[in-house]
Amino acid sequence: MELSRLASKQKRYRDILLFTEKELTDLHLKPKLLNTLAAYRLALADCWKKQAVDADDAARIDSVERDLDSLYNQARLRTASK
Repeated sequence: MELSRLASKQKRYRDILLFTEKELTDLHLKPKLLNTLAAYRLALADCWKKQAVDADDAARIDSVERDLDSLYNQARLRTASK
């Protein structure tokens, strides 16, 4: 993964964070999503700090992204059904 892809991942982070803060009202899901977003932000920040993305970083980001996708999809479905 190249550093240029981190910028798009940061935008995605901001979009999901905005959704979570402004639209998500599920008190069970919101803390889980916020914790996963924090882990995602930390993984991205570590890469920016060292100006490189190695295989371990890419695997870490991918793992957190899978969790984030799952929680985000649940949150959108719950918000849409209300």
